[in-house]
Amino acid sequence: MAMIGRFRSARRDNETDTARIDAVALELRKALRSIEMESAGLNKRVQEASSRAACLMGNEDGIYGEREPADEALLVEAEREMMQAYRRLAALTAQQIIFARLLDTMTSELALAEKNGPLQVVPTSTAG
Repeated sequence: MAMIGRFRSARRDNETDTARIDAVALELRKALRSIEMESAGLNKRVQEASSRAACLMGNEDGIYGEREPADEALLVEAEREMMQAYRRLAALTAQQIIFARLLDTMTSELALAEKNGPLQVVPTSTAG
């Protein structure tokens, strides 16, 4: 009687699945660390720039009209750059939320699968 075919053992399937999952989790953790480092550095630079801009603005009444054109140009440029930095911080926060959710969902689903058996994935159609 001929064999139907040879298939990998459940142990080997599990090792392959674990390696694949670990690789994805590692990359998500790397991305989260990278986001944290970039955010921390950018926040520090924004705070320093805010302090410098406050010095240029002055705190006396009526100084706005007396400000040198060069100082005014510096303030306008600083405001533009700081707004760009705030947009970048918002983008980093959005990325962090997405990656953290992915990692949490992945680890939660895998823990559930280890407890209850293999994940049951229902294919979704991408055709419209």
